[in-house]
Amino acid sequence: MDERRDRYERIVKQSRDVIIECKRIIFQLHRIITADTSVDKEAVLKEAYKRFSNVRDKMLRQMAKELYSLDQYYYIKSYDWALEEYIEAMAFYKFLKSGEVLLYTEVVDALQFVDADNEEKKRLYIELPETTYLMGLFDVGGELMRLAVSEISSGNCNTTISVVNYMRLLHGCYEFLGNITHSSDWKKKSQVFRDSLMKVENALYKWKIREKDMPAVPLNVETN
Repeated sequence: MDERRDRYERIVKQSRDVIIECKRIIFQLHRIITADTSVDKEAVLKEAYKRFSNVRDKMLRQMAKELYSLDQYYYIKSYDWALEEYIEAMAFYKFLKSGEVLLYTEVVDALQFVDADNEEKKRLYIELPETTYLMGLFDVGGELMRLAVSEISSGNCNTTISVVNYMRLLHGCYEFLGNITHSSDWKKKSQVFRDSLMKVENALYKWKIREKDMPAVPLNVETN
């Protein structure tokens, strides 16, 4: 029992480290808004990719070692919140990189490892429940909303249109699924995502109206 408790606490600590670094990566990715050239934007993405590699190869690999040969669902509450943050950051990165949705299989692949320190080259992995993936995707709505509002306030509606289309696609999928977890967290995140989408839609609508009257004047949009 003590061994289980100690392992649980170690995984919780590792999860905190993952969350802290992923939040820093998200903050760094928002710098793409102020990047003046495509070269500068690519530099932001390359730096983020490098940091993601560090999260995966060091932090998540160590977590997978802790979970090796165990019933991972016993420990799921010690690390699923870290995976949600990781998925949020990865989804934001992929949108900035290609405009595409981060797939479940991409995350599963990223959570597969080989223990190079072991002669047997043991296969390591972290279990990813589908609901954890979906909850992580929910969270990217807030980052996309902030990105869209910043861009449209500078007079750039192209990114905002891409964000609206992306968020509408996700929102449609979530509406189809309903509250499949029957949990308050799912319901709360669903509402926050819907609110973020509405803010982006309203910002774009106001920009279109302003464009007809004063096309050269940037629109200041409040996020609150």
